[in-house]
Amino acid sequence: MKSTGVKIGLKVGEAQVKRITGKVLVKINQKVGFRLVTKFDQKGVINLGKMVPVLGCVIGGSFDAVSTRTIAKAAKMTFITEGYSKDKSIIESL
Repeated sequence: MKSTGVKIGLKVGEAQVKRITGKVLVKINQKVGFRLVTKFDQKGVINLGKMVPVLGCVIGGSFDAVSTRTIAKAAKMTFITEGYSKDKSIIESL
């Protein structure tokens, strides 16, 4: 499931890079404070395309954080809040 989210994020990122106009690139360069892309040509698109894997990392990291938090909450509720039984018959029945 995580890899699917990363793949979707990469495809969306690649599609968005292809739609960027020259005016948007100028604004990006101004916001970043240095030249991220010098001009909107094949080379510029490639430079922005190199940033697409970063988007995949953000999506993957977010998925990991959310799933880990969910598992941690369930473990805390199961083992700390509700307590757990040391009765071996429960474990053996699983």
